[in-house]
Amino acid sequence: MQNIFAQMFPRFLFLLIVTGLTFTYPHLFAQEYIFAKEQQGCDGDWYNPSCWQINLENSPSGCTPNGDFPAFNPSGCPVNVIINDDLTLDQSVTLGGSFTSIEVRDGATLTFSDNLDITSGNTIEIITENHGQVEIKGIVNLEQSTNQNPRTVLKINGDGSGRVIVSELDLNGFSTLEVAEKGNFISYDEIRYNGNSTKIDVYGSFKANKLDLRGGNNQSFNGYGNAPIVIDDDVTVAGSSGFSFGGESNIEFGGNLRIDGNAKVTVEENAQLFICGSIIGKEVVIKDNGTVVENGCTILSMEILEVDLQYLSESNHVKIEWTIDNIQDEAEIILERSQNTHFDEMEVIFSKRFPETNNIISGTYTDTRLPFNTSMLYYRVKALPKDSEDWIESEIQRIPVSQGIMKTDTWALAPNPSVNSSANLILMDAKNYTEGEPIGVELTTSEGKKVLSIQRNSLPAINDSLKSAISGLSQSYLIVRVNWRGRSQVLKLIL
Repeated sequence: MQNIFAQMFPRFLFLLIVTGLTFTYPHLFAQEYIFAKEQQGCDGDWYNPSCWQINLENSPSGCTPNGDFPAFNPSGCPVNVIINDDLTLDQSVTLGGSFTSIEVRDGATLTFSDNLDITSGNTIEIITENHGQVEIKGIVNLEQSTNQNPRTVLKINGDGSGRVIVSELDLNGFSTLEVAEKGNFISYDEIRYNGNSTKIDVYGSFKANKLDLRGGNNQSFNGYGNAPIVIDDDVTVAGSSGFSFGGESNIEFGGNLRIDGNAKVTVEENAQLFICGSIIGKEVVIKDNGTVVENGCTILSMEILEVDLQYLSESNHVKIEWTIDNIQDEAEIILERSQNTHFDEMEVIFSKRFPETNNIISGTYTDTRLPFNTSMLYYRVKALPKDSEDWIESEIQRIPVSQGIMKTDTWALAPNPSVNSSANLILMDAKNYTEGEPIGVELTTSEGKKVLSIQRNSLPAINDSLKSAISGLSQSYLIVRVNWRGRSQVLKLIL
Protein backbone atom coordinates (compact mmCIF):
# COMPACT_ATOMS: atom_id res chain seq x y z
CA MET A 1 0.00 0.00 0.00
CA GLN A 2 2.79 2.35 0.90
CA ASN A 3 4.52 1.58 -2.39
CA ILE A 4 1.37 2.37 -4.35
CA PHE A 5 1.00 5.68 -2.50
CA ALA A 6 4.66 6.47 -3.07
CA GLN A 7 4.23 5.85 -6.78
CA MET A 8 1.04 7.96 -7.04
CA PHE A 9 2.11 10.87 -4.79
CA PRO A 10 4.26 12.72 -7.37
CA ARG A 11 1.39 12.58 -9.86
CA PHE A 12 -1.10 13.72 -7.21
CA LEU A 13 1.23 16.55 -6.15
CA PHE A 14 1.63 17.68 -9.77
CA LEU A 15 -2.15 17.65 -10.27
CA LEU A 16 -2.67 19.57 -7.01
CA ILE A 17 -0.16 22.25 -8.01
CA VAL A 18 -1.67 22.66 -11.47
CA THR A 19 -5.19 22.80 -10.03
CA GLY A 20 -4.08 25.30 -7.40
CA LEU A 21 -2.45 27.50 -9.99
CA THR A 22 -5.55 27.34 -12.14
CA PHE A 23 -7.84 28.56 -9.38
CA THR A 24 -5.40 30.92 -7.70
CA TYR A 25 -4.22 32.77 -10.83
CA PRO A 26 -7.15 33.13 -13.25
CA HIS A 27 -6.43 34.41 -16.76
CA LEU A 28 -7.18 38.13 -17.01
CA PHE A 29 -8.29 39.34 -20.40
CA ALA A 30 -10.82 42.22 -20.75
CA GLN A 31 -9.05 45.60 -20.52
CA GLU A 32 -10.09 48.78 -18.74
CA TYR A 33 -8.10 51.84 -19.90
CA ILE A 34 -8.04 54.81 -17.49
CA PHE A 35 -6.88 58.16 -18.85
CA ALA A 36 -4.24 59.41 -16.38
CA LYS A 37 -3.16 62.88 -17.47
CA GLU A 38 -1.01 63.39 -14.37
CA GLN A 39 1.32 60.50 -15.19
CA GLN A 40 4.89 61.26 -16.18
CA GLY A 41 5.28 61.53 -19.93
CA CYS A 42 1.60 62.13 -20.64
CA ASP A 43 1.00 65.00 -23.06
CA GLY A 44 -2.79 64.66 -23.11
CA ASP A 45 -2.83 62.66 -26.36
CA TRP A 46 -5.11 59.62 -26.69
CA TYR A 47 -2.39 57.76 -28.62
CA ASN A 48 0.30 58.23 -25.95
CA PRO A 49 0.72 55.03 -23.88
CA SER A 50 2.06 57.14 -20.97
CA CYS A 51 -1.45 58.60 -20.56
CA TRP A 52 -3.14 55.29 -19.75
CA GLN A 53 -3.40 52.95 -16.81
CA ILE A 54 -4.63 49.48 -17.77
CA ASN A 55 -6.68 47.22 -15.51
CA LEU A 56 -7.34 43.63 -16.51
CA GLU A 57 -10.63 41.86 -15.91
CA ASN A 58 -11.47 38.16 -15.80
CA SER A 59 -13.85 38.08 -18.77
CA PRO A 60 -14.09 36.62 -21.28
CA SER A 61 -11.59 33.80 -21.10
CA GLY A 62 -9.24 33.26 -24.00
CA CYS A 63 -9.34 36.67 -25.75
CA THR A 64 -6.21 38.38 -27.01
CA PRO A 65 -4.92 41.42 -25.00
CA ASN A 66 -4.84 44.76 -26.81
CA GLY A 67 -2.11 47.42 -26.94
CA ASP A 68 -0.81 50.10 -24.60
CA PHE A 69 -3.55 52.60 -25.48
CA PRO A 70 -7.20 51.94 -26.44
CA ALA A 71 -7.69 51.29 -30.15
CA PHE A 72 -10.99 52.51 -31.58
CA ASN A 73 -11.72 49.29 -33.48
CA PRO A 74 -9.82 46.56 -31.58
CA SER A 75 -9.97 42.87 -32.44
CA GLY A 76 -8.79 41.59 -29.07
CA CYS A 77 -10.33 41.67 -25.60
CA PRO A 78 -13.29 43.99 -24.83
CA VAL A 79 -12.13 47.58 -24.28
CA ASN A 80 -13.66 49.86 -21.64
CA VAL A 81 -12.33 53.45 -21.39
CA ILE A 82 -12.56 55.76 -18.37
CA ILE A 83 -11.85 59.49 -18.71
CA ASN A 84 -11.20 61.57 -15.55
CA ASP A 85 -9.71 64.68 -17.19
CA ASP A 86 -10.43 66.83 -20.26
CA LEU A 87 -9.45 65.17 -23.53
CA THR A 88 -9.97 66.18 -27.18
CA LEU A 89 -9.89 63.99 -30.28
CA ASP A 90 -9.23 66.14 -33.35
CA GLN A 91 -9.96 63.55 -36.04
CA SER A 92 -13.03 61.51 -37.01
CA VAL A 93 -13.39 58.31 -34.99
CA THR A 94 -14.95 54.94 -35.83
CA LEU A 95 -15.83 52.74 -32.85
CA GLY A 96 -16.40 49.03 -33.30
CA GLY A 97 -14.84 45.61 -32.96
CA SER A 98 -14.43 44.79 -29.28
CA PHE A 99 -14.65 48.45 -28.17
CA THR A 100 -17.41 48.45 -25.54
CA SER A 101 -17.78 51.64 -23.52
CA ILE A 102 -16.55 55.15 -22.67
CA GLU A 103 -17.12 56.52 -19.18
CA VAL A 104 -16.45 60.23 -18.46
CA ARG A 105 -16.29 61.26 -14.79
CA ASP A 106 -15.58 64.03 -12.31
CA GLY A 107 -16.44 67.09 -14.40
CA ALA A 108 -14.18 66.04 -17.28
CA THR A 109 -15.15 66.72 -20.90
CA LEU A 110 -14.37 64.36 -23.76
CA THR A 111 -14.60 66.26 -27.06
CA PHE A 112 -14.87 64.72 -30.52
CA SER A 113 -14.01 67.58 -32.90
CA ASP A 114 -15.18 65.62 -35.95
CA ASN A 115 -17.57 62.78 -36.78
CA LEU A 116 -18.18 59.67 -34.68
CA ASP A 117 -19.22 56.42 -36.42
CA ILE A 118 -20.54 53.25 -34.76
CA THR A 119 -19.86 50.26 -37.01
CA SER A 120 -22.60 47.84 -38.08
CA GLY A 121 -23.82 45.41 -35.44
CA ASN A 122 -21.86 46.97 -32.55
CA THR A 123 -23.16 48.28 -29.23
CA ILE A 124 -21.28 51.24 -27.72
CA GLU A 125 -22.21 52.65 -24.31
CA ILE A 126 -21.33 56.24 -23.32
CA ILE A 127 -21.56 56.85 -19.57
CA THR A 128 -21.32 60.24 -17.82
CA GLU A 129 -20.97 60.49 -14.05
CA ASN A 130 -20.34 63.27 -11.53
CA HIS A 131 -20.92 66.05 -14.13
CA GLY A 132 -18.83 64.40 -16.83
CA GLN A 133 -19.63 65.48 -20.38
CA VAL A 134 -19.14 64.18 -23.92
CA GLU A 135 -19.43 66.66 -26.79
CA ILE A 136 -19.46 65.45 -30.41
CA LYS A 137 -19.15 68.41 -32.78
CA GLY A 138 -19.52 66.42 -35.99
CA ILE A 139 -22.15 63.90 -37.11
CA VAL A 140 -22.85 60.78 -35.09
CA ASN A 141 -23.52 57.99 -37.58
CA LEU A 142 -24.97 54.63 -36.55
CA GLU A 143 -24.18 52.37 -39.49
CA GLN A 144 -26.82 50.08 -40.94
CA SER A 145 -26.91 46.57 -39.57
CA THR A 146 -27.69 43.66 -41.88
CA ASN A 147 -30.61 42.53 -39.74
CA GLN A 148 -32.23 43.03 -36.36
CA ASN A 149 -29.78 40.79 -34.53
CA PRO A 150 -27.38 42.26 -33.75
CA ARG A 151 -28.55 45.83 -34.16
CA THR A 152 -26.19 48.84 -34.19
CA VAL A 153 -26.72 50.50 -30.79
CA LEU A 154 -25.54 53.69 -29.10
CA LYS A 155 -26.51 53.64 -25.43
CA ILE A 156 -26.41 56.80 -23.30
CA ASN A 157 -26.13 56.11 -19.57
CA GLY A 158 -24.96 57.80 -16.36
CA ASP A 159 -25.97 59.05 -12.94
CA GLY A 160 -28.14 61.97 -14.11
CA SER A 161 -25.55 64.70 -13.56
CA GLY A 162 -23.67 64.49 -16.89
CA ARG A 163 -24.72 64.75 -20.52
CA VAL A 164 -23.88 63.75 -24.07
CA ILE A 165 -24.16 66.57 -26.64
CA VAL A 166 -24.12 65.95 -30.39
CA SER A 167 -24.47 68.24 -33.38
CA GLU A 168 -26.34 65.80 -35.65
CA LEU A 169 -27.39 62.17 -35.50
CA ASP A 170 -27.85 59.77 -38.44
CA LEU A 171 -29.76 56.57 -37.65
CA ASN A 172 -29.51 53.91 -40.36
CA GLY A 173 -31.35 50.62 -40.81
CA PHE A 174 -31.64 48.36 -37.73
CA SER A 175 -29.90 50.90 -35.49
CA THR A 176 -30.99 52.15 -32.07
CA LEU A 177 -30.28 55.16 -29.87
CA GLU A 178 -31.10 54.20 -26.28
CA VAL A 179 -31.14 56.82 -23.53
CA ALA A 180 -31.12 55.01 -20.17
CA GLU A 181 -33.01 56.20 -17.09
CA LYS A 182 -30.16 58.38 -15.81
CA GLY A 183 -28.83 59.25 -19.27
CA ASN A 184 -28.98 62.79 -20.69
CA PHE A 185 -28.87 63.26 -24.48
CA ILE A 186 -28.91 66.60 -26.33
CA SER A 187 -28.87 67.15 -30.11
CA TYR A 188 -28.25 70.72 -31.28
CA ASP A 189 -29.37 70.09 -34.84
CA GLU A 190 -31.24 67.42 -36.79
CA ILE A 191 -31.84 63.75 -36.12
CA ARG A 192 -32.27 61.76 -39.34
CA TYR A 193 -33.84 58.33 -39.78
CA ASN A 194 -32.66 56.30 -42.80
CA GLY A 195 -33.61 52.82 -43.97
CA ASN A 196 -35.95 50.51 -42.05
CA SER A 197 -36.54 49.59 -38.40
CA THR A 198 -34.51 52.43 -36.90
CA LYS A 199 -35.61 53.54 -33.46
CA ILE A 200 -34.98 55.76 -30.45
CA ASP A 201 -35.88 54.45 -26.97
CA VAL A 202 -35.85 57.08 -24.22
CA TYR A 203 -35.97 56.26 -20.51
CA GLY A 204 -33.97 59.32 -19.39
CA SER A 205 -33.64 62.93 -20.57
CA PHE A 206 -33.82 63.73 -24.29
CA LYS A 207 -33.63 67.07 -26.10
CA ALA A 208 -33.36 67.71 -29.85
CA ASN A 209 -33.81 70.63 -32.20
CA LYS A 210 -35.58 68.73 -34.99
CA LEU A 211 -36.88 65.20 -35.54
CA ASP A 212 -38.53 63.84 -38.69
CA LEU A 213 -39.75 60.28 -39.15
CA ARG A 214 -40.24 59.90 -42.90
CA GLY A 215 -39.80 57.00 -45.31
CA GLY A 216 -38.76 53.49 -44.45
CA ASN A 217 -40.78 50.95 -42.47
CA ASN A 218 -41.18 50.31 -38.75
CA GLN A 219 -39.28 53.36 -37.59
CA SER A 220 -40.12 54.48 -34.08
CA PHE A 221 -39.54 56.94 -31.27
CA ASN A 222 -40.55 55.68 -27.82
CA GLY A 223 -40.66 57.28 -24.38
CA TYR A 224 -40.88 55.27 -21.17
CA GLY A 225 -40.94 55.77 -17.41
CA ASN A 226 -40.86 59.43 -16.42
CA ALA A 227 -38.61 60.55 -19.27
CA PRO A 228 -38.54 64.32 -20.01
CA ILE A 229 -38.50 64.71 -23.81
CA VAL A 230 -38.20 68.02 -25.67
CA ILE A 231 -38.11 68.65 -29.42
CA ASP A 232 -37.80 72.36 -30.13
CA ASP A 233 -39.08 72.57 -33.72
CA ASP A 234 -41.86 71.00 -35.83
CA VAL A 235 -42.22 67.22 -35.72
CA THR A 236 -43.29 65.11 -38.73
CA VAL A 237 -44.26 61.43 -38.58
CA ALA A 238 -44.92 59.76 -41.95
CA GLY A 239 -44.93 56.40 -43.74
CA SER A 240 -45.37 53.45 -41.39
CA SER A 241 -43.43 55.14 -38.59
CA GLY A 242 -44.68 55.76 -35.10
CA PHE A 243 -44.27 57.62 -31.83
CA SER A 244 -45.23 55.86 -28.61
CA PHE A 245 -45.14 57.48 -25.17
CA GLY A 246 -45.98 55.66 -21.95
CA GLY A 247 -45.26 55.59 -18.25
CA GLU A 248 -45.19 59.10 -16.81
CA SER A 249 -43.03 60.61 -19.56
CA ASN A 250 -43.47 64.34 -20.17
CA ILE A 251 -43.07 65.35 -23.82
CA GLU A 252 -42.98 68.79 -25.42
CA PHE A 253 -42.96 69.68 -29.12
CA GLY A 254 -42.02 73.30 -29.75
CA GLY A 255 -43.85 73.58 -33.10
CA ASN A 256 -46.53 71.66 -34.99
CA LEU A 257 -47.04 67.89 -35.06
CA ARG A 258 -47.79 66.48 -38.51
CA ILE A 259 -48.98 62.87 -38.83
CA ASP A 260 -49.22 61.53 -42.42
CA GLY A 261 -49.87 58.20 -44.18
CA ASN A 262 -50.01 55.14 -41.94
CA ALA A 263 -47.98 56.79 -39.20
CA LYS A 264 -49.29 56.72 -35.64
CA VAL A 265 -48.61 58.74 -32.48
CA THR A 266 -49.80 57.07 -29.27
CA VAL A 267 -49.93 58.57 -25.78
CA GLU A 268 -50.90 56.14 -23.03
CA GLU A 269 -50.63 55.34 -19.32
CA ASN A 270 -49.89 58.65 -17.55
CA ALA A 271 -47.76 60.23 -20.26
CA GLN A 272 -48.34 63.89 -21.19
CA LEU A 273 -47.74 65.41 -24.64
CA PHE A 274 -47.67 69.21 -24.94
CA ILE A 275 -47.70 70.69 -28.46
CA CYS A 276 -46.90 74.39 -28.80
CA GLY A 277 -48.48 74.51 -32.27
CA SER A 278 -51.19 72.39 -33.88
CA ILE A 279 -51.78 68.76 -34.80
CA ILE A 280 -51.89 68.47 -38.61
CA GLY A 281 -53.21 65.38 -40.43
CA LYS A 282 -54.22 62.37 -38.34
CA GLU A 283 -55.19 62.59 -34.68
CA VAL A 284 -53.08 61.40 -31.80
CA VAL A 285 -54.21 58.08 -30.29
CA ILE A 286 -54.86 58.53 -26.56
CA LYS A 287 -55.14 55.52 -24.24
CA ASP A 288 -55.60 54.99 -20.50
CA ASN A 289 -54.72 58.25 -18.68
CA GLY A 290 -52.61 59.75 -21.47
CA THR A 291 -52.89 63.52 -22.00
CA VAL A 292 -52.47 65.65 -25.13
CA VAL A 293 -52.51 69.46 -24.95
CA GLU A 294 -52.63 71.31 -28.29
CA ASN A 295 -51.82 75.04 -28.61
CA GLY A 296 -50.99 75.10 -24.94
CA CYS A 297 -47.47 73.88 -24.36
CA THR A 298 -45.61 74.56 -21.19
CA ILE A 299 -42.66 76.84 -21.84
CA LEU A 300 -39.65 75.23 -20.28
CA SER A 301 -37.92 77.45 -17.78
CA MET A 302 -34.32 78.34 -18.25
CA GLU A 303 -31.88 76.14 -16.40
CA ILE A 304 -28.37 77.01 -15.26
CA LEU A 305 -26.53 73.80 -15.99
CA GLU A 306 -23.02 74.67 -14.89
CA VAL A 307 -20.92 77.43 -13.30
CA ASP A 308 -17.13 77.08 -13.16
CA LEU A 309 -14.64 79.40 -11.42
CA GLN A 310 -10.91 79.60 -12.09
CA TYR A 311 -8.42 81.83 -10.28
CA LEU A 312 -5.68 83.19 -12.55
CA SER A 313 -2.90 83.85 -10.08
CA GLU A 314 -0.48 85.54 -12.50
CA SER A 315 -2.92 88.33 -13.32
CA ASN A 316 -4.95 88.16 -10.08
CA HIS A 317 -8.18 87.66 -12.03
CA VAL A 318 -11.11 85.25 -11.66
CA LYS A 319 -12.52 83.59 -14.78
CA ILE A 320 -16.21 82.66 -14.62
CA GLU A 321 -17.73 80.24 -17.15
CA TRP A 322 -21.42 79.31 -17.23
CA THR A 323 -23.78 77.16 -19.30
CA ILE A 324 -27.54 77.82 -19.50
CA ASP A 325 -30.26 75.80 -21.25
CA ASN A 326 -33.50 77.12 -22.81
CA ILE A 327 -32.51 80.76 -23.13
CA GLN A 328 -35.79 82.44 -24.07
CA ASP A 329 -37.23 85.86 -24.81
CA GLU A 330 -34.14 88.09 -24.70
CA ALA A 331 -33.07 86.81 -21.32
CA GLU A 332 -30.78 88.91 -19.14
CA ILE A 333 -27.78 87.14 -17.61
CA ILE A 334 -25.98 88.76 -14.70
CA LEU A 335 -23.00 87.77 -12.58
CA GLU A 336 -22.84 88.74 -8.92
CA ARG A 337 -19.92 88.82 -6.52
CA SER A 338 -19.58 89.11 -2.77
CA GLN A 339 -16.66 89.29 -0.36
CA ASN A 340 -18.53 87.55 2.44
CA THR A 341 -21.42 85.23 3.11
CA HIS A 342 -24.01 88.04 3.24
CA PHE A 343 -25.42 87.27 -0.17
CA ASP A 344 -27.87 90.14 -0.06
CA GLU A 345 -24.81 92.37 -0.42
CA MET A 346 -23.66 90.82 -3.71
CA GLU A 347 -22.77 93.36 -6.40
CA VAL A 348 -23.44 92.98 -10.12
CA ILE A 349 -20.19 92.75 -12.09
CA PHE A 350 -21.64 91.72 -15.48
CA SER A 351 -24.99 92.11 -17.24
CA LYS A 352 -25.98 91.21 -20.80
CA ARG A 353 -29.07 90.24 -22.80
CA PHE A 354 -28.87 87.20 -25.04
CA PRO A 355 -30.98 86.60 -28.16
CA GLU A 356 -33.79 84.10 -27.89
CA THR A 357 -32.77 80.51 -28.51
CA ASN A 358 -33.93 77.14 -27.25
CA ASN A 359 -30.43 75.75 -27.34
CA ILE A 360 -27.75 75.68 -24.70
CA ILE A 361 -25.45 78.71 -24.55
CA SER A 362 -22.17 79.15 -22.74
CA GLY A 363 -20.60 82.39 -21.60
CA THR A 364 -17.31 83.55 -20.11
CA TYR A 365 -16.41 86.62 -18.08
CA THR A 366 -13.10 87.55 -16.46
CA ASP A 367 -13.32 89.54 -13.24
CA THR A 368 -10.27 91.78 -13.50
CA ARG A 369 -10.99 94.12 -10.60
CA LEU A 370 -10.89 92.00 -7.49
CA PRO A 371 -11.55 93.72 -4.17
CA PHE A 372 -8.71 94.28 -1.71
CA ASN A 373 -8.08 92.61 1.61
CA THR A 374 -9.90 89.38 0.98
CA SER A 375 -8.82 85.79 0.62
CA MET A 376 -12.20 84.38 -0.49
CA LEU A 377 -14.72 85.55 -3.10
CA TYR A 378 -18.26 84.36 -3.77
CA TYR A 379 -19.98 84.33 -7.19
CA ARG A 380 -23.49 83.64 -8.48
CA VAL A 381 -25.06 83.54 -11.96
CA LYS A 382 -28.65 84.74 -12.40
CA ALA A 383 -30.96 84.67 -15.44
CA LEU A 384 -34.18 86.58 -16.09
CA PRO A 385 -36.47 86.32 -19.13
CA LYS A 386 -37.66 89.60 -20.61
CA ASP A 387 -40.85 90.94 -18.99
CA SER A 388 -40.51 88.43 -16.14
CA GLU A 389 -39.98 88.98 -12.44
CA ASP A 390 -38.84 85.45 -11.65
CA TRP A 391 -35.07 85.12 -11.57
CA ILE A 392 -33.39 81.75 -11.67
CA GLU A 393 -30.19 81.53 -9.68
CA SER A 394 -27.22 79.22 -9.61
CA GLU A 395 -25.78 77.96 -6.39
CA ILE A 396 -23.31 80.41 -4.89
CA GLN A 397 -19.75 79.25 -5.41
CA ARG A 398 -16.64 80.41 -3.63
CA ILE A 399 -13.02 80.56 -4.73
CA PRO A 400 -9.86 81.42 -2.74
CA VAL A 401 -7.82 84.34 -4.07
CA SER A 402 -4.68 86.21 -3.05
CA GLN A 403 -4.68 89.70 -1.57
CA GLY A 404 -4.11 91.10 -5.04
CA ILE A 405 -0.62 92.43 -4.27
CA MET A 406 1.84 91.58 -7.04
CA LYS A 407 5.61 91.49 -6.71
CA THR A 408 6.37 94.47 -8.90
CA ASP A 409 7.91 97.91 -8.46
CA THR A 410 6.59 99.50 -11.64
CA TRP A 411 4.77 102.33 -9.83
CA ALA A 412 5.21 104.54 -6.75
CA LEU A 413 3.26 107.39 -5.14
CA ALA A 414 4.91 110.65 -4.07
CA PRO A 415 4.79 112.63 -1.97
CA ASN A 416 3.42 110.12 0.48
CA PRO A 417 2.02 111.21 2.91
CA SER A 418 0.39 113.56 0.44
CA VAL A 419 0.07 117.25 1.32
CA ASN A 420 -2.74 119.34 -0.19
CA SER A 421 -3.74 116.44 -2.44
CA SER A 422 -0.49 116.61 -4.39
CA ALA A 423 0.03 112.85 -4.84
CA ASN A 424 1.49 111.77 -8.18
CA LEU A 425 1.73 108.32 -9.71
CA ILE A 426 5.39 107.84 -10.69
CA LEU A 427 6.71 105.32 -13.23
CA MET A 428 9.65 103.48 -11.64
CA ASP A 429 10.35 100.87 -14.35
CA ALA A 430 9.95 102.23 -17.89
CA LYS A 431 10.17 98.81 -19.55
CA ASN A 432 6.84 97.82 -17.97
CA TYR A 433 4.78 100.70 -19.38
CA THR A 434 4.61 102.66 -22.66
CA GLU A 435 3.21 106.19 -22.63
CA GLY A 436 -0.30 106.28 -24.08
CA GLU A 437 -1.42 102.94 -22.69
CA PRO A 438 -4.59 102.98 -20.55
CA ILE A 439 -4.10 103.15 -16.78
CA GLY A 440 -6.77 102.49 -14.15
CA VAL A 441 -6.58 103.61 -10.53
CA GLU A 442 -8.86 102.47 -7.71
CA LEU A 443 -8.80 103.81 -4.17
CA THR A 444 -10.25 101.73 -1.33
CA THR A 445 -10.38 102.29 2.40
CA SER A 446 -8.59 99.87 4.70
CA GLU A 447 -12.01 98.31 5.38
CA GLY A 448 -12.46 97.54 1.67
CA LYS A 449 -14.92 100.31 0.75
CA LYS A 450 -14.28 101.75 -2.73
CA VAL A 451 -14.03 105.55 -2.76
CA LEU A 452 -12.64 106.25 -6.23
CA SER A 453 -12.17 104.62 -9.64
CA ILE A 454 -10.68 106.39 -12.66
CA GLN A 455 -9.17 105.34 -15.99
CA ARG A 456 -7.21 107.45 -18.45
CA ASN A 457 -5.02 106.86 -21.53
CA SER A 458 -1.79 108.42 -20.28
CA LEU A 459 0.21 108.99 -17.11
CA PRO A 460 -0.20 112.81 -17.12
CA ALA A 461 -3.95 112.42 -17.57
CA ILE A 462 -4.23 109.93 -14.73
CA ASN A 463 -2.26 112.25 -12.42
CA ASP A 464 -4.44 115.26 -13.26
CA SER A 465 -7.55 113.22 -12.51
CA LEU A 466 -6.02 111.73 -9.37
CA LYS A 467 -5.18 115.12 -7.87
CA SER A 468 -8.63 116.47 -8.66
CA ALA A 469 -10.43 113.42 -7.34
CA ILE A 470 -8.66 113.17 -3.98
CA SER A 471 -8.84 116.89 -3.25
CA GLY A 472 -12.27 116.45 -1.69
CA LEU A 473 -11.39 113.39 0.37
CA SER A 474 -10.88 113.62 4.11
CA GLN A 475 -7.62 112.66 5.74
CA SER A 476 -7.37 108.89 5.71
CA TYR A 477 -5.30 105.81 5.00
CA LEU A 478 -6.07 104.39 1.53
CA ILE A 479 -5.20 101.35 -0.56
CA VAL A 480 -4.42 102.22 -4.18
CA ARG A 481 -4.60 99.66 -6.98
CA VAL A 482 -2.98 100.50 -10.31
CA ASN A 483 -4.23 98.41 -13.28
CA TRP A 484 -2.47 98.30 -16.66
CA ARG A 485 -1.75 95.72 -19.38
CA GLY A 486 -3.82 93.15 -17.49
CA ARG A 487 -1.53 93.58 -14.48
CA SER A 488 -2.03 95.12 -11.05
CA GLN A 489 0.10 96.71 -8.34
CA VAL A 490 -1.12 97.75 -4.92
CA LEU A 491 0.25 100.84 -3.16
CA LYS A 492 -0.56 102.63 0.11
CA LEU A 493 -1.47 106.29 0.36
CA ILE A 494 -1.78 108.54 3.41
CA LEU A 495 -3.75 111.73 2.99
